[in-house]
Amino acid sequence: MGKGLLYTLLLAFLSTTSGFGQSDNILWASVQFRKKFSPDWSLQVQPIVRYDQDISSYQNASLDLSLRRNLGAGWHVQLLSRTWSMPDRADRQFLWLDVGYSATIPALKLAVNNRVRFHQAFDIGGFTDLDYIRYIIQLVPTNSWKLKPTLAYEPWFILNDVDIFRVARIEPGLRYKFNDTFGLTTIWRREIDTNSDTDIRITRNLWVVALVYNL
Repeated sequence: MGKGLLYTLLLAFLSTTSGFGQSDNILWASVQFRKKFSPDWSLQVQPIVRYDQDISSYQNASLDLSLRRNLGAGWHVQLLSRTWSMPDRADRQFLWLDVGYSATIPALKLAVNNRVRFHQAFDIGGFTDLDYIRYIIQLVPTNSWKLKPTLAYEPWFILNDVDIFRVARIEPGLRYKFNDTFGLTTIWRREIDTNSDTDIRITRNLWVVALVYNL
């Protein structure tokens, strides 16, 4: 029953993404190095390289550093830094503060993961980056499959006064666990921006591939 519900929701989300016209395809390729120091504390280092123009041209690279603290009863907090290396402008710097909560629906064999993120962007070299409050909800099966489908929806709430801003990301994906050390995550991230004056929507397909390595 849980598996059927997840695939039904996946098809529903995919159907909502049609009708936006041509979109650029961008590849995010990364490795996630994870280290768990205790049941409560963990660290992740993630270098990311991006290719745009239908995955034909190098776009940029970044490095994520995140420290996570489990609070118990399904709650966690996380502090994450992203440092961008940009080929055609000044580098970028983001700082994120997350508060997350996870719960399960035993009858459906589903985990429901929720996260609120305060997205602080720093203005560097005369360029302005936008600040957001972001909320994501993700569904993941709780069974013992090695290959698991995932489904997430993330609306973005802008904190700046601008015309073009992010509306949402729709994220169907797959996770594969080779063993306790290695895993692979793939996500199709449908990113939707809008111009508030003209209601013109801009869409992108972000193809996210991450090799997971637990130290």
